[in-house]
Amino acid sequence: MNGAISAWNDSKGFGFITPDNQSEQVFFHISAVKNNSRRPQKGDRVVFESSRDAQNRLKAKYVLLEGEPVRRKSAGISQSPMQSKAKPASRVVNSRLILLFAALLVIGLIFKSPLLSLYQPDSAQPGGSSGYPASQQHSPELKHTLQLIERNGPFPYSQDGSVFQNRERHLPGKPRGYYHEYTVKTPGLSHRGARRVVTGGNPPVVFYYTQDHYNSFRIIESH
Repeated sequence: MNGAISAWNDSKGFGFITPDNQSEQVFFHISAVKNNSRRPQKGDRVVFESSRDAQNRLKAKYVLLEGEPVRRKSAGISQSPMQSKAKPASRVVNSRLILLFAALLVIGLIFKSPLLSLYQPDSAQPGGSSGYPASQQHSPELKHTLQLIERNGPFPYSQDGSVFQNRERHLPGKPRGYYHEYTVKTPGLSHRGARRVVTGGNPPVVFYYTQDHYNSFRIIESH
């Protein structure tokens, strides 16, 4: 399929592709880009293949940036000047990401907080005591989803209330069936979008919010 990158988070290495047919947005990770002589950018035209995982999430498993050469690892095939120059830059970026992650991990250990603390950078800001930004704290869509969870529906999507498997282990490890996910609508989209509330416990005793399709979470301490 063909499309264009509609969102890109370079520091975390993931983004979303909007297909030319304007169907559901497709999540992709930098590891899926097969001709990475440079970093992807918002607006880049791409050719991609996608599939749904066990949680019905649409992900690109193969992405090509249009106009960029495909990197080859076979012996005897020379690289283009752009490819040979891109290697040091990519190493520098990877080193910086490793150092940043190590620093965040040390901060989390100092304050004796769980891994989730790495995903709460706004908790100390005014109005952000709940663990996520005030702009999200007062989101009417988020409030509506929390109200539906509190009264047990009815929910707008058949997937709401399904078990969240926590495959990437971004949330604390719990037995299967402990976490459940619910859609937080995104204004202007005709599909589910990337925003979710994930609850823990039955009945729920803890609530998490993700706005980037399970790649990062912020705890909702009160609602």
